[in-house]
Amino acid sequence: MRTPTIDYRSPATGSHRIQRVVGELSADEKLGAASVGVKLLLGVPLCLLGPLFVTALLSSIEYRAHGEWLPGFGMTFLLVTAVLVPLLMLLERRTRGQFLSDSVKGESTPWSASSYGEYELQSAKLAWIGYVEVALTGPRLVLEAVGSLRGRKPVDPPLRVAAAEIAVELFDAGEGMPLQQLVRQDRPPAYVWRAVSYLARREWVGISSRRDRVWLATPVRERLAKL
Repeated sequence: MRTPTIDYRSPATGSHRIQRVVGELSADEKLGAASVGVKLLLGVPLCLLGPLFVTALLSSIEYRAHGEWLPGFGMTFLLVTAVLVPLLMLLERRTRGQFLSDSVKGESTPWSASSYGEYELQSAKLAWIGYVEVALTGPRLVLEAVGSLRGRKPVDPPLRVAAAEIAVELFDAGEGMPLQQLVRQDRPPAYVWRAVSYLARREWVGISSRRDRVWLATPVRERLAKL
Protein backbone atom coordinates (compact mmCIF):
# COMPACT_ATOMS: atom_id res chain seq x y z
CA MET A 1 0.00 0.00 0.00
CA ARG A 2 1.40 3.43 -0.96
CA THR A 3 2.18 5.73 1.94
CA PRO A 4 0.34 9.03 1.55
CA THR A 5 2.46 12.15 1.16
CA ILE A 6 2.20 14.53 4.08
CA ASP A 7 1.76 18.20 3.19
CA TYR A 8 4.04 20.17 5.47
CA ARG A 9 2.94 23.57 4.18
CA SER A 10 1.05 25.99 6.35
CA PRO A 11 -2.71 25.32 6.32
CA ALA A 12 -3.24 28.92 5.20
CA THR A 13 -0.99 28.40 2.20
CA GLY A 14 -3.69 27.26 -0.24
CA SER A 15 -2.83 26.02 -3.70
CA HIS A 16 -4.80 28.82 -5.37
CA ARG A 17 -2.69 31.40 -3.52
CA ILE A 18 0.50 29.64 -4.57
CA GLN A 19 -0.61 29.64 -8.20
CA ARG A 20 -1.29 33.37 -8.07
CA VAL A 21 2.14 34.10 -6.62
CA VAL A 22 3.78 31.81 -9.18
CA GLY A 23 2.03 33.86 -11.86
CA GLU A 24 3.39 37.08 -10.34
CA LEU A 25 6.92 35.66 -10.26
CA SER A 26 6.65 34.55 -13.88
CA ALA A 27 5.43 38.01 -14.86
CA ASP A 28 8.38 39.57 -13.02
CA GLU A 29 10.79 37.32 -14.91
CA LYS A 30 9.33 38.40 -18.26
CA LEU A 31 9.40 42.03 -17.18
CA GLY A 32 13.01 41.66 -16.08
CA ALA A 33 14.01 40.17 -19.43
CA ALA A 34 12.26 43.02 -21.24
CA SER A 35 14.03 45.54 -18.98
CA VAL A 36 17.42 44.09 -19.91
CA GLY A 37 16.56 44.42 -23.59
CA VAL A 38 15.46 48.04 -23.19
CA LYS A 39 18.62 48.93 -21.26
CA LEU A 40 20.81 47.46 -24.01
CA LEU A 41 18.73 49.08 -26.73
CA LEU A 42 19.13 52.50 -25.10
CA GLY A 43 22.54 52.04 -23.52
CA VAL A 44 24.55 51.05 -26.60
CA PRO A 45 23.64 54.17 -28.66
CA LEU A 46 24.02 56.40 -25.57
CA CYS A 47 27.59 55.10 -25.15
CA LEU A 48 28.39 57.11 -28.29
CA LEU A 49 27.37 60.46 -26.78
CA GLY A 50 30.73 61.02 -25.08
CA PRO A 51 32.84 60.14 -28.14
CA LEU A 52 30.57 62.27 -30.35
CA PHE A 53 30.98 65.27 -28.04
CA VAL A 54 34.77 64.88 -27.88
CA THR A 55 35.02 64.43 -31.65
CA ALA A 56 32.95 67.55 -32.24
CA LEU A 57 35.12 69.45 -29.78
CA LEU A 58 38.35 68.33 -31.51
CA SER A 59 36.89 69.17 -34.93
CA SER A 60 35.92 72.63 -33.67
CA ILE A 61 39.44 73.23 -32.36
CA GLU A 62 40.91 72.06 -35.69
CA TYR A 63 38.59 74.36 -37.64
CA ARG A 64 39.40 77.41 -35.53
CA ALA A 65 43.12 76.70 -35.81
CA HIS A 66 42.77 76.31 -39.59
CA GLY A 67 44.54 72.98 -39.33
CA GLU A 68 44.14 69.59 -40.98
CA TRP A 69 45.64 67.29 -38.37
CA LEU A 70 42.54 65.08 -37.83
CA PRO A 71 41.96 62.02 -40.08
CA GLY A 72 38.42 63.14 -40.93
CA PHE A 73 35.37 63.33 -38.67
CA GLY A 74 34.32 59.68 -39.13
CA MET A 75 37.76 58.17 -38.47
CA THR A 76 38.33 60.50 -35.52
CA PHE A 77 34.98 59.46 -34.08
CA LEU A 78 35.92 55.76 -34.38
CA LEU A 79 39.30 56.31 -32.72
CA VAL A 80 37.82 58.38 -29.90
CA THR A 81 35.10 55.77 -29.38
CA ALA A 82 37.67 52.95 -29.17
CA VAL A 83 39.55 54.82 -26.46
CA LEU A 84 36.82 56.67 -24.55
CA VAL A 85 34.08 54.02 -24.23
CA PRO A 86 36.31 51.50 -22.34
CA LEU A 87 37.48 54.33 -20.07
CA LEU A 88 33.88 55.34 -19.36
CA MET A 89 32.98 51.72 -18.64
CA LEU A 90 35.89 51.46 -16.21
CA LEU A 91 34.94 54.75 -14.52
CA GLU A 92 31.31 53.68 -14.15
CA ARG A 93 32.35 50.33 -12.69
CA ARG A 94 34.68 51.97 -10.19
CA THR A 95 32.18 54.64 -9.08
CA ARG A 96 29.21 52.19 -9.15
CA GLY A 97 26.78 54.79 -10.43
CA GLN A 98 27.83 57.37 -7.84
CA PHE A 99 30.12 59.50 -10.03
CA LEU A 100 28.02 62.66 -9.76
CA SER A 101 27.49 62.50 -6.00
CA ASP A 102 31.16 61.62 -5.38
CA SER A 103 32.41 64.42 -7.66
CA VAL A 104 30.32 67.24 -6.20
CA LYS A 105 30.86 66.15 -2.60
CA GLY A 106 32.70 68.95 -0.83
CA GLU A 107 32.58 71.26 -3.86
CA SER A 108 31.46 74.84 -3.36
CA THR A 109 28.94 76.50 -5.66
CA PRO A 110 30.13 79.11 -8.18
CA TRP A 111 27.99 81.73 -6.42
CA SER A 112 30.09 81.40 -3.27
CA ALA A 113 33.29 82.25 -5.14
CA SER A 114 35.33 85.16 -3.82
CA SER A 115 36.47 86.32 -7.26
CA TYR A 116 35.33 86.19 -10.87
CA GLY A 117 38.24 83.92 -11.77
CA GLU A 118 37.25 81.44 -9.08
CA TYR A 119 33.66 81.68 -10.29
CA GLU A 120 34.68 80.82 -13.85
CA LEU A 121 36.88 77.94 -12.70
CA GLN A 122 34.20 76.43 -10.46
CA SER A 123 31.54 76.82 -13.15
CA ALA A 124 33.72 75.08 -15.73
CA LYS A 125 34.54 72.28 -13.30
CA LEU A 126 30.89 71.61 -12.49
CA ALA A 127 30.00 71.78 -16.18
CA TRP A 128 32.56 69.09 -17.04
CA ILE A 129 31.31 66.94 -14.18
CA GLY A 130 27.85 67.25 -15.73
CA TYR A 131 29.17 66.32 -19.18
CA VAL A 132 30.88 63.22 -17.81
CA GLU A 133 27.74 62.21 -15.91
CA VAL A 134 25.71 62.42 -19.12
CA ALA A 135 28.38 60.43 -20.98
CA LEU A 136 28.17 57.73 -18.28
CA THR A 137 24.46 57.15 -18.88
CA GLY A 138 25.06 54.67 -21.70
CA PRO A 139 27.79 52.64 -19.94
CA ARG A 140 25.64 52.59 -16.80
CA LEU A 141 22.69 51.06 -18.66
CA VAL A 142 24.90 48.55 -20.45
CA LEU A 143 26.64 47.44 -17.25
CA GLU A 144 23.29 47.09 -15.46
CA ALA A 145 22.00 44.92 -18.31
CA VAL A 146 25.15 42.78 -18.32
CA GLY A 147 24.95 42.39 -14.55
CA SER A 148 21.33 41.25 -14.83
CA LEU A 149 22.23 38.72 -17.51
CA ARG A 150 25.08 37.31 -15.43
CA GLY A 151 22.85 36.90 -12.39
CA ARG A 152 20.02 35.40 -14.39
CA LYS A 153 19.84 31.63 -14.16
CA PRO A 154 17.16 29.37 -15.61
CA VAL A 155 14.54 28.70 -12.95
CA ASP A 156 12.89 25.31 -12.94
CA PRO A 157 9.13 25.30 -12.17
CA PRO A 158 9.47 23.38 -8.85
CA LEU A 159 11.89 26.00 -7.52
CA ARG A 160 9.52 28.78 -8.54
CA VAL A 161 6.69 27.00 -6.72
CA ALA A 162 8.84 26.61 -3.59
CA ALA A 163 9.69 30.31 -3.77
CA ALA A 164 6.00 31.17 -4.06
CA GLU A 165 5.24 29.01 -1.01
CA ILE A 166 7.92 30.80 0.99
CA ALA A 167 6.62 34.20 -0.13
CA VAL A 168 3.10 33.31 1.02
CA GLU A 169 4.38 31.98 4.35
CA LEU A 170 6.34 35.20 4.92
CA PHE A 171 3.24 37.18 4.00
CA ASP A 172 1.13 35.22 6.50
CA ALA A 173 3.77 35.59 9.21
CA GLY A 174 3.68 39.38 8.83
CA GLU A 175 7.33 39.61 9.83
CA GLY A 176 10.74 38.16 9.12
CA MET A 177 11.36 34.48 9.71
CA PRO A 178 14.49 32.43 10.42
CA LEU A 179 15.55 30.41 7.39
CA GLN A 180 15.49 27.27 9.48
CA GLN A 181 11.79 27.82 10.11
CA LEU A 182 11.13 27.61 6.36
CA VAL A 183 12.65 24.14 6.08
CA ARG A 184 10.19 21.28 5.44
CA GLN A 185 10.55 17.59 4.73
CA ASP A 186 10.08 18.35 1.05
CA ARG A 187 12.16 21.55 1.31
CA PRO A 188 15.65 20.81 2.69
CA PRO A 189 17.90 23.68 3.81
CA ALA A 190 19.85 23.86 0.54
CA TYR A 191 16.63 24.05 -1.48
CA VAL A 192 15.22 26.74 0.83
CA TRP A 193 18.36 28.81 0.27
CA ARG A 194 18.04 28.42 -3.51
CA ALA A 195 14.42 29.57 -3.37
CA VAL A 196 15.22 32.51 -1.09
CA SER A 197 18.16 33.52 -3.31
CA TYR A 198 15.83 33.48 -6.30
CA LEU A 199 13.38 35.73 -4.46
CA ALA A 200 16.24 38.05 -3.47
CA ARG A 201 17.36 38.36 -7.12
CA ARG A 202 13.81 39.37 -7.97
CA GLU A 203 13.94 41.89 -5.06
CA TRP A 204 11.03 40.16 -3.35
CA VAL A 205 12.79 39.53 -0.04
CA GLY A 206 15.53 40.92 2.13
CA ILE A 207 18.15 38.74 3.78
CA SER A 208 19.97 39.54 7.01
CA SER A 209 23.74 40.08 6.93
CA ARG A 210 24.18 36.77 8.78
CA ARG A 211 22.00 35.05 6.17
CA ASP A 212 19.89 33.42 8.82
CA ARG A 213 16.72 35.50 8.53
CA VAL A 214 14.53 36.60 5.63
CA TRP A 215 11.60 38.99 5.26
CA LEU A 216 9.22 40.06 2.53
CA ALA A 217 9.92 43.43 0.91
CA THR A 218 7.27 46.04 1.71
CA PRO A 219 6.27 46.72 -1.94
CA VAL A 220 5.87 42.98 -2.50
CA ARG A 221 3.79 42.62 0.66
CA GLU A 222 1.46 45.38 -0.56
CA ARG A 223 1.34 43.75 -3.97
CA LEU A 224 0.42 40.34 -2.57
CA ALA A 225 -2.21 41.90 -0.32
CA LYS A 226 -4.07 43.00 -3.46
CA LEU A 227 -4.16 39.49 -4.96
